[in-house]
Amino acid sequence: MAFHTRSRDPLLDSNMQAAIEKRGKELLGILLICLGLAVAAMIGSYSPEDPNWMVSTDAPVQNWMGRFGASMAAPLFMIVGWGSWAIALVLIVWGARFAFHSGEERAMARVIFAPIAVAVASIYAATLVPGAEWRAVHSFGLGGLFGDTVMGALLTLLPVGSHLMVKLVSLVMALAMLGLGGYALGFTAPEMRRGLQFVIYGMILIYESILKLTGLAARGGVSGLRVMQERYVARRDARAEAEDEDQFEPIAIVPREAQADRGGFLSRMPSLIRRPEPVIEDEDGDEYAEEVMPGGDRIRAKIADIVKTRRESGRVTAPEPDHLPTEECVEPPVAKRRVTTELRPEPPLTRAS
Repeated sequence: MAFHTRSRDPLLDSNMQAAIEKRGKELLGILLICLGLAVAAMIGSYSPEDPNWMVSTDAPVQNWMGRFGASMAAPLFMIVGWGSWAIALVLIVWGARFAFHSGEERAMARVIFAPIAVAVASIYAATLVPGAEWRAVHSFGLGGLFGDTVMGALLTLLPVGSHLMVKLVSLVMALAMLGLGGYALGFTAPEMRRGLQFVIYGMILIYESILKLTGLAARGGVSGLRVMQERYVARRDARAEAEDEDQFEPIAIVPREAQADRGGFLSRMPSLIRRPEPVIEDEDGDEYAEEVMPGGDRIRAKIADIVKTRRESGRVTAPEPDHLPTEECVEPPVAKRRVTTELRPEPPLTRAS
C-alpha cells in the first residue's frame, strides 16, 4: 500500500530560475571573453627567446602574460604556428554569444568543430612564405610542425608541380578555413547575410567619407591657390606702378604770381593826373647802416625815418625825449644816406585882387 506524500513548493520559482540561468550564461560569456583576450595577448607577445619548456635562460620574460604565457605560447607555435590565433578567436566569439544571448543554444553542436578549424588554419599558414626573421630562429614554417607535415604529405601524394600545387592548396585551405571557422563559431546563413551587408555598407560609407574629405581638401586647395594668385597679382601691380613712377621725375609745383592791378581808365592817361614821383630810398644803405651803426646812431636813423614818414603823411610829430640817447658816443663814421628833412617847396599863394 502506497502512502501519498504532500507535494512541496520549489525553493525558487520558474522566473527566478530563468533569471539565474540567464545571469550564469552572461557570467560564463564574460569569463570566455577575458580568457580569449589573455590568449590573444599571450600569442601576440610571443618571443622565441623567452624561457619555456625547450629553452632555459636568465633573460627577462618579454611575454605579456609572464613566464606562464611564455611557457604556453612556445608549444602552441611549435605545433600549430599562426593557427593558434584561431583558439583566441573561438573563445572571444563564443564568449560574446553567451554574454549577449545570441545563439548560445548552438554552442555544444558547433564548438566540437573548433579543433578542426584550428588544424585547417595551421595548414593554410603553412602555405605562406615565412620571413627572414622567422627562418632565423625557427626550424619550421608559419604553420608549425603540424602544418608542415600535412602540407608535405599533400604535395607528395598529388602528382602536380610543387609551385602550382602550393597555390592551389593555399586557395582551397583558405576557403575551407572560412567555411569551417564560420560553422565552428556558430554563424548561420541569416547572420552571415547580415554580416555581409554590414561589411558592404561599411565599405560604401568609408568610401563616401573619403570622397567628402577629398572634396573638402580640393576645395580648400583651390581657394588657397585663388588667394595666393590674388596676392601675386596685387604685388605685381604695385611693383609695376612703382617702376612707372621711377621712370618720371617729380614736377615742381610753382605758385602762380598775382597779376598787377591794371587800373581804370584814368590810370591809362597819365597826362591828365599829376602823380607824385615815388621816393627812391637807399635800401642797401639802410641795411648796411643797421648792420654797422651801433647804439645811438641807429636810434637817430630810426627817428629820422619816423619823422620822414610823418611829414609825408602831412603830420609831423617830434620824437619823444625818452627814446633819445642819454650819452653821446664817438663812433666811426658810417655810410651816408640821403634823408629828406625838408618839405617840398610849394608855390606862393596870392590873394586875388
